[in-house]
Amino acid sequence: SVEKVLEKTMELVGVQLQKDHVHVTITHNTTDTSVMGNPYELQQVFLNFVSNTRYAVNKRFGNDAHAKILDIATHVTFRNKQRFLRIVFRDNGIGIPADHLDKVFNPFHTTKPVGKGTGLGLSISYGIIRDHGGELHIDSRENEYTEVSVLLPREA
Repeated sequence: SVEKVLEKTMELVGVQLQKDHVHVTITHNTTDTSVMGNPYELQQVFLNFVSNTRYAVNKRFGNDAHAKILDIATHVTFRNKQRFLRIVFRDNGIGIPADHLDKVFNPFHTTKPVGKGTGLGLSISYGIIRDHGGELHIDSRENEYTEVSVLLPREA
């Protein structure tokens, strides 16, 4: 259950998100968020996305307690007649520069300053999602938003 994995993820980082004044909404647009997969690996992926969000919204808004947003939504979608669960993480942080978007899944590529990131989070996340038979996509506009979309095959 992706819903349960997201709940566990928020249990781990919820206090830090509250401390940073990040407003989080989670919307499940389906009653069944089941996928085949390793919940601990999926949690690692989700933790990476939330960590990146924290960095991005804090960098953009500093101490503005009303501006920081992370929206997470799940819904069922179809690709080539196969059912997938799409999990979308959308924040309103600093975004990713356009000239970096095609490199974000490369190992050791980071847009963060030295000491703030290893450049491995998205690379590892990409591998985990691929190993689950899924897809990982990122859309971003600098100083507006970043949207990370995960497609995972539904249970048979």
